[in-house]
Amino acid sequence: MKHKARYSLRLLSVAASAIIFAGALPGFQAGEFAKTHAHGLAAQATSPQHSLKPETDRARGFVTHKTDGETRCREATGAETAKMKLRRAGENMRVITNAERKPALSAEAVGLKITLRGTAQLENFPTAKAAFLNAAAVWESLINTPVSIVIDVDFGPTWFGEPYDADVLGQTDAQVLGDQGIYPDLRNSLASAATVQDGALYSLLPESSVPTNIGSTTYVLAPSAAWRALGFLDAAADPSTEQQSLGDPPAIGFNSDFDYDFDPANGIDSTSLDFDAVAVHEIGHALGFISNTGYNELAPRADVAVSMWDIFRFRPGVTLDTFASASRVLSSGGQQVFFSGSEEIALSTGRPDGTGGDKEQSSHWKDDRLTGRFIGIMDPTLSDGSREEITASDLAALRVMGYQVRSDDAASAPEISNATFNGKKLKLTGKGFNGAIQALINGLALTSSLTVKVNGSGKKLQIKASSSELNLTSGANELVVIGNGAPSNAFILTL
Repeated sequence: MKHKARYSLRLLSVAASAIIFAGALPGFQAGEFAKTHAHGLAAQATSPQHSLKPETDRARGFVTHKTDGETRCREATGAETAKMKLRRAGENMRVITNAERKPALSAEAVGLKITLRGTAQLENFPTAKAAFLNAAAVWESLINTPVSIVIDVDFGPTWFGEPYDADVLGQTDAQVLGDQGIYPDLRNSLASAATVQDGALYSLLPESSVPTNIGSTTYVLAPSAAWRALGFLDAAADPSTEQQSLGDPPAIGFNSDFDYDFDPANGIDSTSLDFDAVAVHEIGHALGFISNTGYNELAPRADVAVSMWDIFRFRPGVTLDTFASASRVLSSGGQQVFFSGSEEIALSTGRPDGTGGDKEQSSHWKDDRLTGRFIGIMDPTLSDGSREEITASDLAALRVMGYQVRSDDAASAPEISNATFNGKKLKLTGKGFNGAIQALINGLALTSSLTVKVNGSGKKLQIKASSSELNLTSGANELVVIGNGAPSNAFILTL
């Protein structure tokens, strides 16, 4: 069993899950359940109103194939997506719950809440149902944004009553919505919701439109969950009232004709697929991991549009100084990277149908089979016997899409609130400057010959050195402090 390097996470047990399991709640509908979990947010969206609509002309589902022990996720074709939309026929969805939890969470509960609605078919596979809930609970444990989403789930020989095509292991409808002119307001919403860590980065976003290598655009696509996180949709999903305007809620189903290992706690069987990994991966698509790269090569007359994730997709070599003006990449092929201010992280470069580029669809990290480096749960492939989990890279991508994310070391990490440089001394103020301290400027660690001084309260840090010794340049400079191995927010100092 191969276990790929990952961010430190603990799989939540069903009993400790922040969502609910087993059987329908009498008299309690999914919309009512979601509203109960709005966590104090306004019932209505707070961002400027736009005509967010389902992307009916673009294939926005995902299909997972398995051949010869190798599983691969790609975007669905238009025909496959249309077939997915038939799932409502004859289906009576039921909220699945945990008998050990009460229907209503406390008013103090915060963070992402995922309501799963299951099919009658799913009731025949209790281990799959439990594994779905554990997968959703993993995402809940890592996202602080107080929104409630609804995802329909299924497991069995059919996908919500529709037969699977040959070699199809699973299918996902991410409920992707778009708007032609929404980018300026999206930029403002990101800036207003930003943490200290990302506020400076958002201030560098293009102001009125997104430059891409095939033309500028204000058209942005994203799953409904991401729009809720930024206030463009109600914080609490309610399929009963949103059906007419938004269509069906997200849906994920897997084919029972394949072999799965439903419990990763004791390793993954060498001839089985890690069900938790594929379920967590597909929920990731419903949260925001989609890309429009390569789409216009298949549909040349389509409007130029970017996904939220594509706003941070570049060719290698982008810097904070070029972040605003650099073209985002919407063509397949070549090297493509995710950049959010520091490390460049490699992305898949194929078209939606899996042709072009590296042949892996662009809504994913670069395939570890091509690079030897596992980046995160949104890797496009998975082999039998392998265990994959969410990593810091996955969380970094969701964070720049507007989600508030947690990390194991967040509580002890330093935080930079201000920085100044007078030509001879760099001064930082904040908190948590304790223990073994290391400073990184523009991605480079300072030499050991420079002395870092911290006051007794751990709130002030200073370094006496010239700009060249500090790797400071004219323009935007990224400052990060690492305390006892935990990195601070990235603070932008402009000189």
